[in-house]
Amino acid sequence: MEPSKYLGRARNLLAATLVEEFAAWLMARGWSRIAAPHGRDEVLRMRHEASGELLLVTRRADSTRHVTVSGVALQQALLFIDQRRANGGKE
Repeated sequence: MEPSKYLGRARNLLAATLVEEFAAWLMARGWSRIAAPHGRDEVLRMRHEASGELLLVTRRADSTRHVTVSGVALQQALLFIDQRRANGGKE
């Protein structure tokens, strides 16, 4: 699936246990953590160093197993999952 064609929101795409691995993957691609997450639902807040795009990942109220990704976070999560699968990951 081409990420640029799949915009919106996905609630069961990224496992909560993979958020830190996802953050490390993003940092290797020019993203940096800009602040501690805001509020009780935000779990990851990053900004792209070149474009200035903001990426947010939020906690789901009805699930502890998955997080919600939307917009640029969704695009990046799809790339992360595709690369992880290609390298033998299970996500």
